[in-house]
Amino acid sequence: MKPKENPKEERIERPNVFEKRLDRLVADGRSFLKSCGLQLEYMSDRGLLSKGGLKVQKHIQKYQDIDLDAKAIIAFIGESGAGKSTLLNALLDYEKIVPTSGIKACTSVATEFSRREPGMNSPFYAVIEYVDKEEFEEEASILREDIVEGDNSWCNAENIFTILSASEDDDSEGLARSLQKSKRRRLSDSSAEAVAKVARDKLKALFPGFQTEDIGKIPTRIQDLYNGNEYLSAGKQIIEDNDEETFFEQIQELINNNGDGGGEEEEPQLWPLIKVVKIYLDADVLQTGAVLVDLPGLKDSNAARAAVSQTYLARANEVIVVSRLTRVMTDETTAALAEMGYSKQLQYDGRKQVTIVCSFCDVSNKEFSSLVPDMC
Repeated sequence: MKPKENPKEERIERPNVFEKRLDRLVADGRSFLKSCGLQLEYMSDRGLLSKGGLKVQKHIQKYQDIDLDAKAIIAFIGESGAGKSTLLNALLDYEKIVPTSGIKACTSVATEFSRREPGMNSPFYAVIEYVDKEEFEEEASILREDIVEGDNSWCNAENIFTILSASEDDDSEGLARSLQKSKRRRLSDSSAEAVAKVARDKLKALFPGFQTEDIGKIPTRIQDLYNGNEYLSAGKQIIEDNDEETFFEQIQELINNNGDGGGEEEEPQLWPLIKVVKIYLDADVLQTGAVLVDLPGLKDSNAARAAVSQTYLARANEVIVVSRLTRVMTDETTAALAEMGYSKQLQYDGRKQVTIVCSFCDVSNKEFSSLVPDMC
């Protein structure tokens, strides 16, 4: 007697059956639309179509060549030094496409990796989207407050009014009063100095030689910066190259946060103004339509980039949290997620589960490599 087949086992043994059936249905649908479109075109040329028929013809033309490829957005998040960028490089099978560093954070913007689209002639293609001037002007006012609140050496009413009096803001006096009030409110905030340093670093990157005393000149300098840069004015920049090394160098120069406060740059660095970087590659992992997104921390003080990160988390089909292996060994992964602000955000997005990848690759050293030569 032949044993009864288990439909569940059949699905496991033939995982692509359902997908192939869908492909056939899509092909049949396209063929049907094409046939109908030809008939309607014949009738339209002879004036035989009513208004309703013309409307149907327009809809057929719209949906006949629609792109039905599935796109799964997979967002990668994690704290600095956890190995997130190294993991993405391994998945994409490129050594340097995602900047890595063992001593500082490299992910300063959201970076999206997708397969190359028709019309992109170069094998390496990227679109960089910039924050528009109005958005950055709003952020700049926040950065000014952060600097004033975190600098105890000169933060008094007289200095604030003196510096902001040169500002072109209509309500510079009102801003000065709010800064002074905010300063009194945050005197006990131990993070104020750290926040101020981040703000200064961003402004120094954009405006070489920037000093705290230059706060009042920020509006004018923003105007000059946007007027003097064609990419900022257009809102985006396209980078393409046939040579991967040259392409990677250009991308990393833009998205890698090199500002450490140790030296003076002569030219403005644009990384604080980048909203998102979209990189298109021929990587095998992207050929199914998967879109891998390398996200910066949710606590980024750049409002536009923080919003982009939260948007990707809300849209993502899957969220992968990269954590240090040592945190798992000490049972600290959940606490680490809470510290980074991810737990609540993921709950707000209605997710019941996430994937945690434990990495140790960015902590390996020569001593460890010598112990396991076959693996390293």
